[in-house]
Amino acid sequence: MFFARIKHVFITVCLLSLVCAGAAAAAHVLTAQPNQDSGRPPAAQTDPAKPARPAQPKGEQPSGLIIHPGDRLVIQVTGTLPDNPIDGVYRVEPNGNVALGIRHGRLSIKGLTLEEAEAKIGEHLGAVLRSPAVQVTWYDPAAPARGHGRDAALESRVRDLEQEVRALRAAVDELKKRQTP
Repeated sequence: MFFARIKHVFITVCLLSLVCAGAAAAAHVLTAQPNQDSGRPPAAQTDPAKPARPAQPKGEQPSGLIIHPGDRLVIQVTGTLPDNPIDGVYRVEPNGNVALGIRHGRLSIKGLTLEEAEAKIGEHLGAVLRSPAVQVTWYDPAAPARGHGRDAALESRVRDLEQEVRALRAAVDELKKRQTP
């Protein structure tokens, strides 16, 4: 009886820990600042062979500039499958690829402008999706979230996790009731 109770408490603590870790990871991903380790904005370049990006006033997006590895981009695509959306901040990998998810794969966008990247992503996704609409913009962590942006996504995830915690607590309470004579 005593060991069974300890077992249930241990399982409950483990499940709650997993839920909390998921919430913390979601919060970190959704609110992460670009290049936190270096303190540089995402547009800063260290390679003198690459053209430096001019400083942009806060809130303005650079236009006509090319995408480099390490850049953070906001990619939004309509017409994706509900269980595999493309809507968020994506970092360009060191080799110039961007990972769009397990079902959509990776494609190289290094050296392209935002408009060229939109066209290439649309063409890539057009092979598996019916008429996808693609928007690619520079990631601006200072910009307020609009509609279903970072804050709304984080709030939605927290609500989902809270609901899971309530369900787990109810299940634990039910198990306790069954074991109490």
